[in-house]
Amino acid sequence: MQNERGVWNRSKLPTWLRAPRIFPWLGGRLLQRALQNWRIEFCSEPPPFDSDVEISFIISARGMERCANLLTTLQTIAAQKNVALECIVVEQANERALEAHLPAWVRYAHTPLPRAEMPFNRAWALNVGARLARGKLFVFHDTDFLAPCAYAHELATLCAQGYRAMRLQRFLFFLDDTQTRRVQALPCLEKIDRIAYVLQDSCGGTCAVARETFF
Repeated sequence: MQNERGVWNRSKLPTWLRAPRIFPWLGGRLLQRALQNWRIEFCSEPPPFDSDVEISFIISARGMERCANLLTTLQTIAAQKNVALECIVVEQANERALEAHLPAWVRYAHTPLPRAEMPFNRAWALNVGARLARGKLFVFHDTDFLAPCAYAHELATLCAQGYRAMRLQRFLFFLDDTQTRRVQALPCLEKIDRIAYVLQDSCGGTCAVARETFF
């Protein structure tokens, strides 16, 4: 998960990380090995905290196409350990399609489109979320990125040490449709034995920025 070099190059992807594209079972073994160090858990809502919000997870979305992925991802955010957090979902669409499906602990924001044909503008949606956020650290998070339960605490620790922007993910595991539906139904990763492909030091998924640095 930790990325010391901060550089990703497809041409330098190690051979052993290309292998899961041919042998999906090997990707499953790699995932299970990674989960030993960075466990991913699922919870319906985060535990209550007496302290102020430390971390704000901000997710941008449009419509119902990825709703199932989003709801599963929210369960991993709710399972974060030892940190006071909030989560804001910004739906950029004319209709408020997602609002009724989100759990009560998630804050919802709606940004109607200025014109119906406008393509999705993630930066605009994340800016809206940042203005609503209460945390000292913003985590801009994809709808389909399952976060290890120690992720937020690790970010808070690094922020307290003076880091202003962080992208910690080392390996990014992609599931095929069958395995994705399996995780959504369980939800659990311990029985996932096939991975479509793995990326190393990918720039997608999630990143964190200190509040004052962002603004």
